[in-house]
Amino acid sequence: MLAREGFVEVLPQKGTRVSRPSRRTTVDALVVLQYMARASLGSPLPSTSAASMPGSGSRRTAADDGGRVSALEVGGALRDIVATARNRTLDRAACAICEHLRWAEAVLPAVVQEIGMDPATHDDLVAAIVERDGERADAAMRAWRDQVLAPPPSRPLQAGRSIPRKLLRDQVYASILDALADGTLTAGDHLREDDLMTWLGVSRTPVKEALNRLEMIGVVEMLAGRQALLPAFDPYRLGEALEALAIFSDLALCTVIPHMGDDARTLLIEHYDAMRDGATLGDFGAAISCFSAALLQLGEVSENATLNALMASITPWLYKDVGVTLTGDVTRIADYGERMGAAVRRADGAEAAVLTSQLLRCSANALRAGG
Repeated sequence: MLAREGFVEVLPQKGTRVSRPSRRTTVDALVVLQYMARASLGSPLPSTSAASMPGSGSRRTAADDGGRVSALEVGGALRDIVATARNRTLDRAACAICEHLRWAEAVLPAVVQEIGMDPATHDDLVAAIVERDGERADAAMRAWRDQVLAPPPSRPLQAGRSIPRKLLRDQVYASILDALADGTLTAGDHLREDDLMTWLGVSRTPVKEALNRLEMIGVVEMLAGRQALLPAFDPYRLGEALEALAIFSDLALCTVIPHMGDDARTLLIEHYDAMRDGATLGDFGAAISCFSAALLQLGEVSENATLNALMASITPWLYKDVGVTLTGDVTRIADYGERMGAAVRRADGAEAAVLTSQLLRCSANALRAGG
């Protein structure tokens, strides 16, 4: 789970190594968690009392000495809000972030206290949750973010190609996803290491590393005998993943597009134009591949390690079943690609976010209704 959410590093042939928290990674994690909580406010807020509210005891202590409420305590409250959305993908991400905060408090206690909430803002958040006032809770979280967590970047955001192909394991990983997108591979297929080695003309090591990476994000299941299985399609689970991806994409688009450098903006427009062209030609696989590349680039350009890891772990789910992942006819998908590209050209992150959210949520709702 922690590997999927980016809080451990996956080392080829060496298992995993836990990534030590830093101020930057802790702030990144909190920015994502508060956005997840804000996005979950459409669900009924948890029924609770101030006494049982996570952090209520620390709040009174902090208020007494003029200090801030620990980010760990605030994180517990935000996790409870996320839980109201009843989305397993979001739940896992929120729990992983809180585990990261617990470790950060152990090794960086001063930082976790410094980036916490001031007592007045925390009072507002606690009262809003107790009173089930989503608008007030949203205002408290936005105030905390703007004051402490996420000032605007001081330089244009840049990034290279979103899916690097320099390493063989990355090429194998991308080739398997492309095969899912174009229908070469489908649910129920067994991916044998020897067959993949022959097909792609590579040695066993990059094949094994690519399959391990796909297993960590839930695209394949590893089996005995040096092979993996593409599991049966679960529409409800995919719907939850797309709903979570809509939230993370919204955060990335709103924060990245206004501050994007020219090279990164040009590359993103290319992805959306290619998505439009693929859909126009009736090639859903190409359209999904280009849309996925755009989302992966946004995570990378955001310079938020948590957001990047979450988007990288969920975006490949778009490939799980091309026929139902993006609902609607090709004309509709092509129109979305055209309008997304136009929004990026105008540096209109809000419009791009609305369009992306509409596309992903429409698909998510159709999948969950069918599951």
